[in-house]
Amino acid sequence: MGNRACVYSVEAPGKGVYLYSHWDGDCLPMVVQSALRRGQDRWDDSPYLTRIILSEMLRGHEMETTGYGISAEVIDDCVPHIVVDSAGQTIGFANPCEEPKTYVAWTFDAFLECTEDEVTKAYWKHNNSTWLERLERTL
Repeated sequence: MGNRACVYSVEAPGKGVYLYSHWDGDCLPMVVQSALRRGQDRWDDSPYLTRIILSEMLRGHEMETTGYGISAEVIDDCVPHIVVDSAGQTIGFANPCEEPKTYVAWTFDAFLECTEDEVTKAYWKHNNSTWLERLERTL
């Protein structure tokens, strides 16, 4: 079953790429925060920032053949998605399949100032229960 999570990196209006983690769901928002901190000089360069986020996700697992994926299609519709928008310099959390619309969002600078507790509470606070209903059906 795993501890799944996705990052959706906005490339252009209506286009983006999904980065999938099968095991790091609970900590992925903080992993992305770390990547944003490390990649501040690439905030306005979506391809590079997406790669920095992926590198942070893969840290220590680069040579494994499972656990992570990249796709232009939704990989997992059971968990909230982390939406990273370089052009808008925003990060937020979205219900699955609703990205890039988010239910909570910050500027990159504001997100870096958030504590782990603040980020975790926001990540699991959804504006509807659609994601939870999907998750319960998979159990």
